Amino acid sequence: MKLVTKVGLVAGALGCWSLLMATEPADTPSIGQPETQAPPARVMASELTLKGTVQKVSSLLQEIKVKADDGTTVTMKVSPDAVALKEIKTGDQVEVKYLEAVALAIENPKATPATAMAEETVQVASEQGTFPEATAVKTSAITAQVEDLDRKNRIVTLRDSAGNRLIMKASPDVLEFANLKIGDHIRTRYTEAIAFEVHRAS
Repeated sequence: MKLVTKVGLVAGALGCWSLLMATEPADTPSIGQPETQAPPARVMASELTLKGTVQKVSSLLQEIKVKADDGTTVTMKVSPDAVALKEIKTGDQVEVKYLEAVALAIENPKATPATAMAEETVQVASEQGTFPEATAVKTSAITAQVEDLDRKNRIVTLRDSAGNRLIMKASPDVLEFANLKIGDHIRTRYTEAIAFEVHRAS
């Protein structure tokens, strides 16, 4: 199996990625009125397609972990409309359409975090519009080594302590991306990938 993308995840097809992240400010409350909270950040993510082998299925967490032959591993939340997870088993060959993971913060793991690493809610919506509505997801944090960089397209390839290869797009707000070097160990906070179609590969 090989990794296939609609908008570019493998080498040679990375240039089509784009991302928009914006937070809408809350209106200033009038005197005597309760203060309202700003809505969560909104991330527009590209739609990708992955063909690979299911390594893990969690019905409790509603997620699957899929590994392609090149070692790229993606753990995805699965939309309830995508597939009944009881139909998917470890070892199955699948084709999954999903919304990419997006790096929201990059920091030195030895330094005191400047950005809160606690779970936060982020809305993720499809840039192409196939995934119809924004979905609220939790952010995750990982410490990993930088394996490759595409500075033009702001793509960082990471290798975690378990040997998994992870690829994600850095938000334009992540200024630290410009200072990254191959071999750096970093701490990254990122949005979860969301699977919206899951099929057994033919």
